[in-house]
Amino acid sequence: MRFTFKAYNSSGKIVNGEIDAEDHFTALNILRADNLSIAKLESQTKKRHSLWHRDVSKHVAFFFRQLAVLVDSSTLEESLAAMKSQRDNQFLFELTIFLHDQISNGRKFHDALERYNFDRTEIFSEYVIGMVRVGEESGKLQQIFELLANFLEKDFIRREKFQSSLIYPKMLFGIALVAMGFLLTFILPTFANLFESFHAELPLPTRILLTLGNFLFDYGFLIFAAIIGLIIAFEILYRREDFRLIFDRFKLQIPILGELERQIACMYIFRALAVMLESGMPIDEATKILYKIPPNRFFQKILREFHDQILHGLAIPKFFDRQQIFPRSLVSLIHAGYQGGKLEEMFQKCGDYCELNAENLSTRMQSMIEPILILFLAGMIFTFANSIVLPLLDAMTQIGR
Repeated sequence: MRFTFKAYNSSGKIVNGEIDAEDHFTALNILRADNLSIAKLESQTKKRHSLWHRDVSKHVAFFFRQLAVLVDSSTLEESLAAMKSQRDNQFLFELTIFLHDQISNGRKFHDALERYNFDRTEIFSEYVIGMVRVGEESGKLQQIFELLANFLEKDFIRREKFQSSLIYPKMLFGIALVAMGFLLTFILPTFANLFESFHAELPLPTRILLTLGNFLFDYGFLIFAAIIGLIIAFEILYRREDFRLIFDRFKLQIPILGELERQIACMYIFRALAVMLESGMPIDEATKILYKIPPNRFFQKILREFHDQILHGLAIPKFFDRQQIFPRSLVSLIHAGYQGGKLEEMFQKCGDYCELNAENLSTRMQSMIEPILILFLAGMIFTFANSIVLPLLDAMTQIGR
C-alpha cells in the first residue's frame, strides 16, 4: 500500500512525502525509524478516519479519561507509551504515537496538542489546550485530565441528545422544502393560469408566493453566489483580531446561546483559578496564563486586564465587582471566600454553579427548538394551503355565476 505523510524532522521542519508499506502500522514504524514525528499518515487507497466524524469527540473524551487514570500512577510519557497498544482505534492510535514522540523529544504536552491541531480542525479546542497548560503549570495534570474527561463526556451526551431531538423536525423541514420547490415551480403557475382564465382575482397569499417563485427562478443563482461571498468575507474578517473582538462580544448578547457560551467560559475560568490557587501558584502567575483558556476574545481582553490590575494591587473580589460579564450571584461567594481564606474552594463552587447553569440552558434550548421548527412548518403548510384553496373557492364562485 502507498501512504502519503506529513511529519516533523528532528529540527522541527515539516517533511511531506509518500511511502510504500504493507500496512498502516508498518508505515508508522518506518517513519519513526527515520526520527520523524508523524502529524498525518493517510492511505491513498483508503481514506483515514474522518476528523469531522461525530465519534471523534467521544474518542477525545475517552483519551483524557484514560490519561486521568494512568497519570495517577505513572508519568505522562509512560502513560502515553502504555496507550499506544490501542491499535483497534486508528484515531487514538495515531494520536498517542504522535503525542508520545513529542513528549519524548522534550515538548510540553499543551504544545504537542497544539501541534497535533496543525492541519486539523478543532480536534482539541482552545479550552482544552488552555486547561492542559494550567495543569502543567500548576502540577495538577491528573486533576485537569479528570475535569476535561467529565466535561467532554457530558458535552458529547448533550450534543447526541440534541441531534436526536432534531431528527424528526429536520425530516419534516426537508420534506417541506422539497414540497415548496415543487409547488412554486409547477403547481402554483399552473393554477394561476387556470384561475386567470376564469377571470378570478388571485388572493394575496397566492400572489406573494408566485412573486417569490419568479424571483427565486430569475435571481436564485445570484442569491446563492451572494451568500457564498458573504460567508467568505466573514471568514476573512473573522481572522482580524479587532473584528473578532467585536463579534465575540456580540455573540454573548444572543439570547440563550450567548448565555450558554458565557456560562461555559466562566466555568473553565473559575475551575482553572481553583486548580492553580490550590497548587500554591501565586495569583499574579495564575492570572498571567488565565486569559489563554477561553477562546472568546472579549473574555481574553477582560482577563488580560485582570492580570494587569492584580499587578497594581487590586483585590480579587473588586475586579469581579467591576465586570458585569460574570454572574452577579457568584460575586458574593468570591467575596466570602476571599475574606474567609477559602478562595480556591469558592472558585470551585462557582465553576460547579456555572456548569449546572450551562446544562440547564442546553436542555432548555433543546426543548425549544423542536416545537419552534414544527410551528414554522405548520405556518408554511397553512400558507401553501391558503394559496391554493382560496383561489379554488374564488374560481368555483365565478363558475357558479
